Amino acid sequence: MASRKQKIVRWIFAGPVSFVNAILIMMGMAVWFPKGTAEVDNIVLPLLLFPLLVVSIFLYAVLDRKLSRMVGVMLALLALHAVILARHFAVIGGG
Repeated sequence: MASRKQKIVRWIFAGPVSFVNAILIMMGMAVWFPKGTAEVDNIVLPLLLFPLLVVSIFLYAVLDRKLSRMVGVMLALLALHAVILARHFAVIGGG
């Protein structure tokens, strides 16, 4: 049986952290997703995939058996897409 502290950590990561993670992934997808022929695919597809991102990250946070692995994966996703966005805005200058 999981302790109260473990349940609180899991639900914090499943709730607000998964939502912030999905937002960062959606924003990062605009950088690394191919533009397509009309050059809007990298903007439209992340917006359309946002609900799927939120649900999949939430379910992963709730259903993973090991709390430490879940926290590590969630923080790695946050860090990876934060670095992608920071690099993009630093190199490109926001455009």
